Amino acid sequence: PPPSPPPLLFFIQNTAYQILRCLVGSAMCIRDWYVLNTNTMKFHFPQCKDVKKIAPDNYAPFDGTRDEAAANGYSPCGHCKP
Repeated sequence: PPPSPPPLLFFIQNTAYQILRCLVGSAMCIRDWYVLNTNTMKFHFPQCKDVKKIAPDNYAPFDGTRDEAAANGYSPCGHCKP
């Protein structure tokens, strides 16, 4: 199988896709955007200073709600407080 794209590229592609869906009138555009650290089980706003410290293997884009992230076992970052 082809290699998976780097996490940042995946996040940019996914964000562009969601914006396009919004432009064509999809109700799915009202979503939150977070970055998950699968090692620390924290979630961050994409612009958080701690996001750049996440190892590529632990980086996961997440387009769910804050409650969905918490329901999946993630807790909010103490710096950006999403």
